[in-house]
Amino acid sequence: MPGTLRFLDFPAEVRLAIYRYLIPNISIRNFNLIRGRSKHIVLRRDGGRCCPALLRTSRLIYNEVVQEWYGSTQYEVVLDTKYILFCGQLVPPYAPVPSTLRYVHSMKLCISMQGTPQYIHSQSTVEHLLGFQDRIAMLARLLSDRPSCRLQHLCMEIGVNIPLLLSLCKTPTGMLELLSWNLGPLRSHSYGIQSQEFQQSYAELRSIMFAQTTLNASAMRILSLVTIQLSLYVACGLSSAPKEDEAPIPPSKDPFYTPPTGYQHAKPGTILSHREVPYPVAKLGGDDKPSHAYQILYRTTDSFGKATATLTTVLVPENANGTKILSYQFAMDSAATRCAPSYAIRKHLKEDILMDKMTKLQFLMSTEALAKGWIVAIPDFEGPNAAYMANVKAGYAVLDGIRAVLSSTSFTNVSSSAAIAMWGYSGGSLATGLAAELQPLYAPELKISGTALGGTVWRTPTIPNRVNKKASAGLLVAAMHGLANEYPEVASLIREGLVDDAKKREKFMKAGDQCLLEYLVEFAHNDVFSYFKDPQLPNHPLLRRIEAANDMGKHTPTMPLLIYKGVLDADSPLNDTEALVSQYCAEGATVDLREVTTHNHFLLGVDGFLAAIPWLEDRLEGVPVEHECKMSKSPVPLSDSGSLEALLGTVGVDIGDVLGTILNL
Repeated sequence: MPGTLRFLDFPAEVRLAIYRYLIPNISIRNFNLIRGRSKHIVLRRDGGRCCPALLRTSRLIYNEVVQEWYGSTQYEVVLDTKYILFCGQLVPPYAPVPSTLRYVHSMKLCISMQGTPQYIHSQSTVEHLLGFQDRIAMLARLLSDRPSCRLQHLCMEIGVNIPLLLSLCKTPTGMLELLSWNLGPLRSHSYGIQSQEFQQSYAELRSIMFAQTTLNASAMRILSLVTIQLSLYVACGLSSAPKEDEAPIPPSKDPFYTPPTGYQHAKPGTILSHREVPYPVAKLGGDDKPSHAYQILYRTTDSFGKATATLTTVLVPENANGTKILSYQFAMDSAATRCAPSYAIRKHLKEDILMDKMTKLQFLMSTEALAKGWIVAIPDFEGPNAAYMANVKAGYAVLDGIRAVLSSTSFTNVSSSAAIAMWGYSGGSLATGLAAELQPLYAPELKISGTALGGTVWRTPTIPNRVNKKASAGLLVAAMHGLANEYPEVASLIREGLVDDAKKREKFMKAGDQCLLEYLVEFAHNDVFSYFKDPQLPNHPLLRRIEAANDMGKHTPTMPLLIYKGVLDADSPLNDTEALVSQYCAEGATVDLREVTTHNHFLLGVDGFLAAIPWLEDRLEGVPVEHECKMSKSPVPLSDSGSLEALLGTVGVDIGDVLGTILNL
């Protein structure tokens, strides 16, 4: 009507009073109406509820407030197997997403397939996947609609339940295809989706994620949620295969891995030959890549006291400090030579997509050591025959590898008197732990400043009953193959004991040439005992005797130890580790035991470096350690929050880059 005052022409105090009634208790920042007043103002201090419907009755009010409302804090958007959830509103399949999402400045996007959808038995798998794809597509189109979309910070959490996927597709091969189809839109190529509009949406979403995302503590939170499930998802980041002539030569065909005639007469740790790595080392993120990478073939000792030879890969960073060496033992956990770190960390591998992903994920953890200028040595401690679980041999190989690095001054510029530290997790902790125990007797001249062990595995004869029929059942198969590679009597026992079922025999024997993720997928929740005529063959006295001979606890380390362990670790129980620590301490060892209350075995393998790296740095810097045993509990691996910021300076960027690289984002 004539003379009516437009709402936006009301004095600011009047409008602010209206907003105090209409808007819930959120802290309003940078709002034009409060300039010159307090920097923060909480509306509706009386605790009264907001009435969004009333707010929407005035389009003028709504238009002025909505951007501040959705830009004031982080909003969580959950995309699961059935719905999109935003601000308490469930968006069913194929329904449009709320338009207000475009005003959100900071979003935590949780993509989850953690539970079996209730309708999975009434709808086909194809319908289920199409619905999931449709929801991702709708969200991507909305977020990539510039300039109307205001998104500035996107934090992503990805959860994948492998048993669920197996239940959908029945076979491991089908599972990988399903993962590629289901989560393919998060990569630059959307497999199975031909729509140009769809692919353009995801190209723009990718740009949002990596060009405009700020990497801060939330990046570490993402990493803390990544488990073996994400590792399997990561493994499905398909990329174009390299050309035939670009593929590195595998160890079985590379003459460099063969020692020269008469090498048996050399002393343990003697360099037999060396070379620069002939193919580029995989770059997984950041600038903390090695400026030089060398491979050293050296003489070492096998399980029977006889001479053998293996490799160590030496990474030298740009800012190398030749006075500090870290021997980092990867959890190779395989009886296949093609899974050795010296081969698996190279770029342009032509092999199966699951062959080397876990090795490269572990390689990422070494970037923090490289950033500090340390020389990083990564030994092929399983030796030329990939003798997984021959841990005494592995311990010798670690110590002799350090000897070789110390004598490599002429080409690595390492000081022959450099400070030394050792580190290993899970299968890597077995090699590292045995090296720590054997060092006083086998290599007493080595002055090792400290050793970090994560996810320690003790009482290995109990492994068969512990992992059979579990997600990690494949570890039992790989362990049997690894021991067979070192002990001929074990090879005969397995060969003669397998059932007559041709398919089962073939599947079991194939695992002898598979890497960690490959056989974990193949044997997840399998009854491994059923592969033998005598179901108790995995507990055969011969195997138990050999496993016991390769177990930790026979000797006491003399250097300081950090042992970090997940309380929820079902693969190697906490009480075993506590018993080992008690034994060490009773014999005079110096042990810092840290129990992480929220972590299982795989999760601590991803972010346990937050405990290991600062502790190892103190040892290499000569910081004194109290000669006593102590134990602490914490919900996260890092007890010193101040160190987190420093670590994020290097590893935080690497985390984003490695996920982007492996996912082809």
